[in-house]
Amino acid sequence: MSTSPRLERYKQIWSDEVLDQAINIPPIPVQLHGRDAIKLANTLDSALRGFFQADRQIRKVIRHFLSVGAAHAECHMATDHAYVRGLYRDSPWGSTMQPAICLTGLAGTGKSDLLRALARLLGGEATHSVPGHANLMLRPVWPLSGAEGLSLNALLLPYVAPCREPQAEESGPRKGMPLPRLISNAKRASWRQGTCLLLVDELQYMSLGVDSNSQVTAFLTKLLAIGPRLGYCANFSLLHKLMRRKQEDHQRLLSRPLILEPLAVDDSDWENYLRLVRSVAPDVLEFEPTKVVEEMHRYTFGTKRLVVELVVLAFRLARERNRNGIVGQTELLSAYRHFDYTVNREAVELLHRQAIGAAMLRSDLWCPLGSSQTKDTTNPTVVFAASAIRSFDRRVEEELFKAVIGPNGPPIAEPAPLPGRSSGPTASVMPLRRRKATKEDLIAGAKAIEDLR
Repeated sequence: MSTSPRLERYKQIWSDEVLDQAINIPPIPVQLHGRDAIKLANTLDSALRGFFQADRQIRKVIRHFLSVGAAHAECHMATDHAYVRGLYRDSPWGSTMQPAICLTGLAGTGKSDLLRALARLLGGEATHSVPGHANLMLRPVWPLSGAEGLSLNALLLPYVAPCREPQAEESGPRKGMPLPRLISNAKRASWRQGTCLLLVDELQYMSLGVDSNSQVTAFLTKLLAIGPRLGYCANFSLLHKLMRRKQEDHQRLLSRPLILEPLAVDDSDWENYLRLVRSVAPDVLEFEPTKVVEEMHRYTFGTKRLVVELVVLAFRLARERNRNGIVGQTELLSAYRHFDYTVNREAVELLHRQAIGAAMLRSDLWCPLGSSQTKDTTNPTVVFAASAIRSFDRRVEEELFKAVIGPNGPPIAEPAPLPGRSSGPTASVMPLRRRKATKEDLIAGAKAIEDLR
């Protein structure tokens, strides 16, 4: 039995290799020759942001959306008879409102890139025919972006009324429809086009006002009422606002979360991503990915956007110092400590502390729905937390050693581990009873400090 064309794109069997080939955008190497460090840094920045590489998390989320779209198509328009019958109804999708899929994660983990990859995979417009109706438009997904406008008219009119007369084009922007008519037309247009997924991105433009949680809730609820399954991107700040809504809103908007986590330090996808970053400009990016996986994770918390920020800053600083602009481990550390990275560094260090302590320190960096920030020993973030603790100890040891030998001392060797931080079994510790300091104790302590000077 042949698959309905309305189900075909959702139900294709995608192996990892075929899926990657369909959605990946390979890195394009750039030549960074010239004197203008800022211009060359911008060139590098564009090249690093221009490629897309699927990993295990991304494939899993994309397959989840495909399964949701396939199930919706099977439920409503699996046969030509059911599809044609819906063409003549005002509410072809019925009155049941399915919960939205909330794709969330830290800023910079690649949520928007993932939705764009899903839209590429499902493809653009096509045509199909059913008995009595020929050459009907088929559009599996409507990608909607708040960057194009925050009104429903701005988002939906290109799909509801895609054809425009030349005279109307010249006379100015298209006039919006009344909201009830727009929603009604969107229901019928999405059915006619076989659209089973609406994907909404860039909602942060709507989440800045005092009443933003009410505005976003009303906005998403109206999109839910159209009929296709709704997926939307939300940062943690927006999630905290939506959590203040009532239970019915939680069930509609927050009961189907997908969390895109930062890449773990011991994940092969993390090292592979660093390898792709280096391939954009191997003549100047000379750090060895296998040797900097821990350092780069410590500097970026495994978020791809911060990797780009750090590498571009390291290149610019190195280029301003000399014409070669070579970026190695030393330059990456300098960029991390630089003033220009201050805001990112503060966020990264808070994320490290949250991962270790499993407690929220800043709401925009903490997922209120739960994630690997909890103390789940089966989760790779716990592995990173242990690594972060070891890294912190190592840095403390290095700083203490530097303070002892002074600036003109011998090169720093690998310091021995501090007592009490061994990886072996812990020993029992007898508590020491603290007594109140006497006058004689204070005088003796002051004298000891003077002798050290």
